[in-house]
Amino acid sequence: MQGDPLVRRLFPDSRAEEEAYFASSSIFPIMHTVAIRRDAYEANRWIARNLTLALNKAKNRSVARLFDVTASAVPVPWAVDHARQASGGLVFKDGEPWPYGVESNRRTLDAFLRFAFEQGVRHRRMEAEESFAPEALAEIKV
Repeated sequence: MQGDPLVRRLFPDSRAEEEAYFASSSIFPIMHTVAIRRDAYEANRWIARNLTLALNKAKNRSVARLFDVTASAVPVPWAVDHARQASGGLVFKDGEPWPYGVESNRRTLDAFLRFAFEQGVRHRRMEAEESFAPEALAEIKV
């Protein structure tokens, strides 16, 4: 399926460029962010933690489907092998695909925040922890 011809990748071999950048920096590009409207968060501060837990559970279920060899979730040859290669150390060194949290992503978050400041998107440098609601960072042990 072809989209708008005016929208294209910056580099013809984007995977090679991303792999080279990752090899030199240990930074893998951020793909998505989630935001909560301040008024909703302030009225219901539990939303941040519940949203974090729900998104993590959804990610884990998605990854489990990706690794399920009995019913391919991706109609691409060797998709499970590609996923195992990435999770086995090529990209995700601890074996967890797309880890959540500040510490697991500190290098990438610090670079993102530095670039945002240097490029004038932010008026000051921020610390990674400032980008997250405290409730989203909290570890809950039961």
